[in-house]
Amino acid sequence: MKTVLYDINTKTILSTHFNGYFVDGKKPTLPSNIVELTVIETEQPTYDITKNVEQTFTVDLEANTFAKSYTISDKTEEQIHADKLAQSSEITATQLKVQLALQGITDTQIYSVIDNLTNEEQKIKAKIGYVFGNTFKRDNTFVNLVSAAFGKTEKEIDDIFIAAKKIEIW
Repeated sequence: MKTVLYDINTKTILSTHFNGYFVDGKKPTLPSNIVELTVIETEQPTYDITKNVEQTFTVDLEANTFAKSYTISDKTEEQIHADKLAQSSEITATQLKVQLALQGITDTQIYSVIDNLTNEEQKIKAKIGYVFGNTFKRDNTFVNLVSAAFGKTEKEIDDIFIAAKKIEIW
């Protein structure tokens, strides 16, 4: 039986015990503001990226119980997109290059954009970064420069990163 020691005044859990709280094998007398509550376990539900899961805790001092419960609700399209993007904010160079090729954007086109940069330092960084970089971050300056050159919206670039993250390279 799992229990918790709970401070009534501060409304905080002080400790968790898997066979009750004992000192030297005996139940001790607790201070008046501390109670031992039996934990009522609720199995954590299964869910996917389209759901919000809220965990709530309920203390019932009359029943001496501490219960954990879950509420599941649907995420909005914006929340789902934000979660996918957060998981895809950094991708490998290979994933990006494959995804760009699948969308008809070639290395030659990328090099042309880089060669047309007027700032020599940006041009050097972009060329070396594109050729030798191991990863690309969604918020990288180079990504923003290239996306602007191809007329891509923020959402389109997000979608490129999300799709690229799913690409498995053997």
